[in-house]
Amino acid sequence: MTLEEKKDEIVMKIRKDETTLRKSFPELIIVLFAMVFIGMSSILLSAALLVLPVQWPPFILSVILGLIGLSLAVKVSVKLIREIKIAMIEKKIEERDMKVELD
Repeated sequence: MTLEEKKDEIVMKIRKDETTLRKSFPELIIVLFAMVFIGMSSILLSAALLVLPVQWPPFILSVILGLIGLSLAVKVSVKLIREIKIAMIEKKIEERDMKVELD
């Protein structure tokens, strides 16, 4: 396999990832905000339950739901950052290709 074939294969993989990014980017942002909202509201609920004279099981459940929501938000944001990095790398490759074509 020559260097040009390897380069073309890498560019095709990155372009495929970019089209996936363009399709999933808005969905990822919506999911991220939803998870942050769920996590923060559950934590606020647990704080309210701590102040009110209630039993422990609802408090523990709300804390667990808050932690799950925030952990899912972190996972989604990491995936979002990874997708953005892929798009940036692809853009740099396209810029290099344009510079090579101009030379």
